[in-house]
Amino acid sequence: MVPKETWLIVVSHLSPRYPLTGILLRKTTGEGSPRPGALVDYMDNEEPGVSLKTTGYKNHTWSGVGHGVEGMVRLNTPSLAKVASSTMNIDVIGRIRPPIRAEGSVNLVVEGHRVAAKHGGPYVNLRYLHKRDADNYDIFKHNVEGLLDSFMMGYNACLLVMGQSDSGKSYTMSGESTNKTGIVPMIFDYLFTRLTEDKYMFDTQVQRQKPLVTLQMYEIYNELIKDLLQQPGVGGAFLDLSESQEKGVFIKHGSEIGMRDSSMAQAQYRQGLARRTEATTDFGPAQRNAALLVQIDLQMSVGENPQPNKSRFTVVELPGLEKLAEDPSDLRQREGPALSKSLLGLKQLVTTLSSNPYPDRVISYSESKLTHLLREELGGNCMTKAVLCLKPASDPNALAPALTFATRVSQVKNFPIVNDSFAQSLLTQYRAKIIDLQQQSGVGPASMAKVANVNDVKETIHQLETENLRLRDDNERLRNRLDGIQNKFGSLADTKTDLSHQLLMTEEEKLKVSQSLVEMQIENNKIREEAEANKFELTNKILMLENSLIDAETEREKQKKSARNARERLSELERDRKDLADEYVVLKTNYLALVRESEKEATRNEELSIELLNLVNAKAALMQQVHALTDGSRQGDPQAEIDRVKALVIKNSSGKIKADEILGTQKDREAVEKTLFASRKRFEGDIEKMRKEHKEEQQKLDTKINDMQKDAQDYRNLARERQHKVAELNAVIMNRICTYIRFLLIA
Repeated sequence: MVPKETWLIVVSHLSPRYPLTGILLRKTTGEGSPRPGALVDYMDNEEPGVSLKTTGYKNHTWSGVGHGVEGMVRLNTPSLAKVASSTMNIDVIGRIRPPIRAEGSVNLVVEGHRVAAKHGGPYVNLRYLHKRDADNYDIFKHNVEGLLDSFMMGYNACLLVMGQSDSGKSYTMSGESTNKTGIVPMIFDYLFTRLTEDKYMFDTQVQRQKPLVTLQMYEIYNELIKDLLQQPGVGGAFLDLSESQEKGVFIKHGSEIGMRDSSMAQAQYRQGLARRTEATTDFGPAQRNAALLVQIDLQMSVGENPQPNKSRFTVVELPGLEKLAEDPSDLRQREGPALSKSLLGLKQLVTTLSSNPYPDRVISYSESKLTHLLREELGGNCMTKAVLCLKPASDPNALAPALTFATRVSQVKNFPIVNDSFAQSLLTQYRAKIIDLQQQSGVGPASMAKVANVNDVKETIHQLETENLRLRDDNERLRNRLDGIQNKFGSLADTKTDLSHQLLMTEEEKLKVSQSLVEMQIENNKIREEAEANKFELTNKILMLENSLIDAETEREKQKKSARNARERLSELERDRKDLADEYVVLKTNYLALVRESEKEATRNEELSIELLNLVNAKAALMQQVHALTDGSRQGDPQAEIDRVKALVIKNSSGKIKADEILGTQKDREAVEKTLFASRKRFEGDIEKMRKEHKEEQQKLDTKINDMQKDAQDYRNLARERQHKVAELNAVIMNRICTYIRFLLIA
């Protein structure tokens, strides 16, 4: 089942084309639903836009159910509607920065979107938790982009960046470089891109004209407000707060610079960061105890409204939350009343707001100057989100109060509205009434009220008499305290003589300590010089070893090249072997064919021999007949001729040589083998020789490289030992110096 979530909508009469247009403020959980800042149309008996279905329109009530959302808007007039639920809790988003060296083991307990300081809780439920691999763009895309869309619609928006010191707050806001930019530069890029490209309100045809963007940037440190956009040497060093009907609480005489484009805004922002307080006290760097405020004001004409919409986007970097783990009384006594006043006042304000979520509440914002300036951002007319920066390894006792503070921030309810001309006029009227009441009661910024009748005069006189009596009592108590202080001063004067005598006695001891300090300083200088010389020598040796290593690598490359050449020659020999094998196959085939032809010829010769014998026999018979008829008168013996012919035939037929018996001589075979395989044997010998040489050279190089690496490691270990020794000597010297300083202070 798709979870449902209330859809917070503000409906107003913006244009004839869109008689009733709602602005979506809260992101829905369903897939495909509109994002914050989207405009949704509501028309009589028509389908409302953006994936919603009309389920009823009765008694000026429209209700609809969309994909994963449901909303209810009550319509009072055709041109104005009120939201059934017009409050918003502050969304708290978590971000865990990557661990750093020497930080310790990770002990932050994470379960989904919940975190705790230790196992077993208590857990803090976050709207979303960005893990270590998330960058600033992920946080901007998922959390800040919707705020900027609402900001351009006319809503006040705020982003609180909070967490312990060194948890990544400054990196989240400002980044490190162009490739790792922060959220504030991304805000400038997105804002000016949208204002330049889009001439109409988001999802409507309502035209917006003449956008004007101004920038203010302040630092609050030790309850002193510093204008970071003011040129050094111009104006006063610190500024004061003031209050007016139009602006409410604001910083008097603060610099407000108009921005033409994103590059100008980013340049001013970087210059402001460079002007932050860089001092370091006994309680740490100033920036750990300071709050940074960046205020981006947008003034823009929308549609046919007579006056422009005015909205403000505030980015606040809070001081480190680790001081919330300490007792406030001890903190004020140790640091003074003003250093952590902003943080303690903010804690008190958030606690009060979280315990009282109703709109009829009366909250005091006078705890500090920071709470004065965050009157709208916390519990007022503003859409606020908070980014809680977390360290993967932290002291659970210091982290637990920070997580409790984040939980209370998420319980604060705000009441955002569109700051059109009507809302501005109404707010101005309310502020004027409040300022007038403050002035009448004597707590306003300036006394402008006058007593209108005698009863008011009598009441004023009665208050003054009561105040006079109280002041007399205070004066009497102060006088008694003064008498006690004078008595103590008398006793201190008596002890002054004793202290002077002791001081004279310790002068000699101080001179001895000073002499020892000078000697230790001289020894320290000698040790540093020796360490520098050793460092220079070791550096030279390391460079020489690195050069030798480079030469060895070069030699290895040469050997690799020789091996490649040998492999190429081996490939050529393999190709020659294949060619010889092919030639052998061809010769073998031809040989078998010749054998078959020879056998055929032998068979044919035998047949002819047999035929010849038959003819000889026939001839012999004929010759015998002739010899008998002639009675031997003719010379010659026919039998002798016949025997001669038979002997010749038998000789030719029985003495034939088979093809398999035709063999070459041993000398011929050796010549052929020498011709065919001499080159191969020679190449194999060369390859084997090169293989052995390469193996020997490789072993030598490996041995040489291992020796050089071992020498380099030994040199590094020696350098670390000497640096450790120098550090120990410096620590001893610093301890002696501290002892000497404490001795001087005691004296």
